[in-house]
Amino acid sequence: MSGTIRRPAPGGGTFITRPAAAALRGVTRRRIDSLIQNGDLPAYQVGQRVMVLESDVLALELPTTPPEGWISRHAAAKVLGCTHRAVGLMVARGDLPAETINGRLYLREADVCAAATPRRVMPPRRR
Repeated sequence: MSGTIRRPAPGGGTFITRPAAAALRGVTRRRIDSLIQNGDLPAYQVGQRVMVLESDVLALELPTTPPEGWISRHAAAKVLGCTHRAVGLMVARGDLPAETINGRLYLREADVCAAATPRRVMPPRRR
């Protein structure tokens, strides 16, 4: 982890920055920030920086794959041929059912495939 700021912690262990914690676990810094805000990851003010204990980051249990039969918005977007934001709008409109599992939005793979199946339509009549 080049550019990582590490500081020794008073009780033992090592403080690391939020970007370093994100790189360590393979998630985004925004995900680390949301874990801190939810109280799942304790954070400490060290000088001018907000840092976390490296051992706390390694102890986090983060879901890495969606449950069987469910896919993420990004995967659904690839199946549907649109953006993940468009999938979010479809969910908000009620066109695609979705559930929040472990704080993340997942869609049933069968529902996404059904929505992606081409349907025959009649063009509008010209007047």
